[in-house]
Amino acid sequence: MGNETSDRSVMNKAGWRSRRGSVFVLLAIMFVSLFTAAVVIVEGSGRNAALQTAEASYHLAGRSILSMYDRQLEERYGLMGVQNDSQKLKGWLQEYGNTTVTSNTLVRADSRVVSFDTDGYSLGNPRLMMAQLRPLGKEGFVKSNLKRMLGSLDGLGNMTDAINNLEEKTKSLEDAMDKAEENAAENEDSDIDFGEIRRVHSELRRKREQYEQKDDDPDPGTADHVLRNREIIDDLPSVENEVEKHSIFSTVGNLVSLVVGKSGYPFTDSILATQYAFDHFRHHQTGVDEYDRSFFDNEIEYIIFGNYSDSENYKSAYKSIRAVRFASNMSFITTDSGMVSRTKAMAEALTPGPWSKLTQLIISCAWAAYETHNDMRNIEEGYSVPIVKERKTWMTDLDALVNDADTGQDFIICEKNGFMTYPRYLAVIMAMEDTENRLYRMMDMIQINMKGTVRGDFLVEDHITGFSMKVQVNKGNLVPGLAEMMKPAYFNQVHLYIPMETRLD
Repeated sequence: MGNETSDRSVMNKAGWRSRRGSVFVLLAIMFVSLFTAAVVIVEGSGRNAALQTAEASYHLAGRSILSMYDRQLEERYGLMGVQNDSQKLKGWLQEYGNTTVTSNTLVRADSRVVSFDTDGYSLGNPRLMMAQLRPLGKEGFVKSNLKRMLGSLDGLGNMTDAINNLEEKTKSLEDAMDKAEENAAENEDSDIDFGEIRRVHSELRRKREQYEQKDDDPDPGTADHVLRNREIIDDLPSVENEVEKHSIFSTVGNLVSLVVGKSGYPFTDSILATQYAFDHFRHHQTGVDEYDRSFFDNEIEYIIFGNYSDSENYKSAYKSIRAVRFASNMSFITTDSGMVSRTKAMAEALTPGPWSKLTQLIISCAWAAYETHNDMRNIEEGYSVPIVKERKTWMTDLDALVNDADTGQDFIICEKNGFMTYPRYLAVIMAMEDTENRLYRMMDMIQINMKGTVRGDFLVEDHITGFSMKVQVNKGNLVPGLAEMMKPAYFNQVHLYIPMETRLD
């Protein structure tokens, strides 16, 4: 009995010790688990804190890099661009960003820039440049008068078609008259004086050619500046991107494309780019004192036509405006009943008979050339002309044309209902030019002028409007050996002067 009690007591003590050991092991496991969880939570929180610190630090560093924009480029043209030196910029970015990260003793971390990309962010990218121009295309004469200015091109395509039809009709009548004259010579029975008719026609054509020749060689008024340096020309953005020359009638379709959005840029961009051009570049009537640091006097004309000569650009602009004016005037002469009656009466007086219709067409062309020359002299001297002529705004006289009457004036000033001026016509023609082509030629002007006044090696494409980067963050650990379990954190950032959606991939 005593032995059994003793054995039971020993067993109870052994069981208690066994249970106490199990509890201890359980508590130890729980403590280690809780400690590990606490460490992981602390380390995770620290990792997040380090990541947030680094993101904030590099965001500020990125803005600091963008603040290094070319001051003279911004002051003159309102454009923001940092001269691109990837290695230096990456080094400065890491220095600025990592200094804040490493100096924070609470997060105990460091960081490094593992990639730095400026591809696709060049100011030479026309879409990125357009993004900067949008807020710079302030309210001005282009935007406020756009509807009326574009009215000067209403029906331009139809006008040119009508002129071509008239020329074909004239040619057909001339061929018919040639055959009639041959038949009359063979039969010797015609009472029509073909010699007199040809003399009248020849004189009328001479008058037309006289006014056209005067308009073919307008006086540039200033010294001709010509860009001849082949190295500078080859570096121009328009050359590198093979921008084509502008032709007024070959690009009438550009206006339609802009309106319906087929050019790749919305129509509003075309207007904003045009307004920006007139705010930052000069044209033939601006005056040379306002932008005395420019190479060309006729910068707007260069942006439109792209010749490397001031005089050639002015002549191209002058002839383009003349083409629009002649088409408009010719259309009015041949469609207005009063004008048709006058030309018909004059033709019948000069060449009575069956060929007066041909004479009427030749008179119409000569009179349109006479009126157009007067319009161009007004525009050249800074006066305005009506968008479309009416009888009361038609300035030249048919009798004076036919009889070579001396009016005593170099030209007749258009004083009624004038609206279209030289710069307004330039704005209209520029609106017809492809927006991207204009942007490239604006880059040309900026590059040429900055090379000549600021830095000889200046290139628009060497200036960036933003960059992207990838940063690695390494967090210091409380527990040795935990670093192998905690991988470095990474984040990406993009820094731009403009919204991200404008970047081309």
